[in-house]
Amino acid sequence: MCRPSLAWLFPVLCLLLTPSLQSKTSDWLSAPKPNFPPSALKSGTEGSVKLHIVLTAEGNVKRATVVRSSGSKVLDESAREALLMWKMKPAAVKPTDLTQGRDEIIEFRQEAALVARYQDRDAYFESKGGVIKANELSQMWLSAPFPQYPYDSRLHWEEGTVIVSLTIGDGGVPQNVHVHKGSGHMSLDDAAVRAVKFWRARKEYIGRQVTFPVTFKMGRRQ
Repeated sequence: MCRPSLAWLFPVLCLLLTPSLQSKTSDWLSAPKPNFPPSALKSGTEGSVKLHIVLTAEGNVKRATVVRSSGSKVLDESAREALLMWKMKPAAVKPTDLTQGRDEIIEFRQEAALVARYQDRDAYFESKGGVIKANELSQMWLSAPFPQYPYDSRLHWEEGTVIVSLTIGDGGVPQNVHVHKGSGHMSLDDAAVRAVKFWRARKEYIGRQVTFPVTFKMGRRQ
């Protein structure tokens, strides 16, 4: 039995999105992450929310108020609701926390797993030679769903690298997606281009031209 794998030489992001929470958690007994609202994920909305909280002597959050908005009401409310469920270590509660309160910052940023395991294939991102770093390119793409490894290509043990070129258009949508250099197998070329058309980049990269390889590689026979 073969185990095909789809290796990406260009480290980007896939569709598994989670919020990134920035806060001093060492003083907290419980600090659950806020929910990342589906509407914000779909629209690519991100932001940082600054809240002012007042605690009880037991460490519970009695009141949470948004003092600096993320620019999105749904993100602000999600952060506020999460903070109301936090609980601080009683020993860490300061007298001023009961009266004046303290500020907490929650950042919502769309991130993704760099590895995906499917029933028929594994997919992952990697960089070689240290030329491109995953953490640098993760700032470019909001999402980059992995392509399919065509069944007929796997059946015939077809492998290869597709060099894909595109321009990041309005809204971060890839435009003029095309094969710069083919893999030698049309089905692999088509699979790469078809997937990349669904990628979404961050707005600050609009207008940038990008060229990168996508490698399809079969695993060992078992």
